[in-house]
Amino acid sequence: SDSHTVKQTSGNGDRITEFVDQYMAEGSTRAASLPFIKGISLSKVDGSYWEKRRDKKSGKITYAYAIRYPFPESEHKALVRQFEEQDRAMEDLIKKMEEHISDISSVEEIDQCITKMRPAVEYFFDKTRREWAEGVVQNYRKLPTFITAEGKSDGKDAYIVSLFIKGKKMTTAAMPKLTSNCASQLKAVPCGEDILITYNSEDCLEDEENFVELTFKMPGKSLKHKFYFQVK
Repeated sequence: SDSHTVKQTSGNGDRITEFVDQYMAEGSTRAASLPFIKGISLSKVDGSYWEKRRDKKSGKITYAYAIRYPFPESEHKALVRQFEEQDRAMEDLIKKMEEHISDISSVEEIDQCITKMRPAVEYFFDKTRREWAEGVVQNYRKLPTFITAEGKSDGKDAYIVSLFIKGKKMTTAAMPKLTSNCASQLKAVPCGEDILITYNSEDCLEDEENFVELTFKMPGKSLKHKFYFQVK
């Protein structure tokens, strides 16, 4: 990144008494982790030799041991091809996950997608693509904040609740924790894409605000939903 700043200060009239032209540049380097370059072995060494080195200024003598390692063009092309294939696969993965975010259909799928993207986030060695991948992961982590719960009575001592994300119905394999101020035998079971809540209201009073509260465990948060019922 770089920046260019020009500063000028006027004195009496239009005469410029100070002029500063400043340029700043900042760079960074990060080594790539290339897992496919693992075939380097001492058994392939073509030869070795010592180098005698002398510092021109100080006259200090040092010795360095070096080896000759064969690296034919065919092997170089093969490594480049492997690198490009892996690099393209990682980009395609993040692009696919970025497009898929609007198609999430279950709570569990959120964590599954984040886990699936982790290798790509760790792989990207350039700042631009790494920040892009991390941004997609952050968008997935924000999804639970858009999840809402809606429900309706399903007859005596029964209630149907549904989860939605931005108006689209979604499912969850984890049943909510149930609490009530008076009802007993609280139970939650899957019912298609919805969840069926059943309870026993025999100990509840007519003049009380009787309720059942549901607590869903979401990635990074909890979602609560409370419904009230009347005793007849």
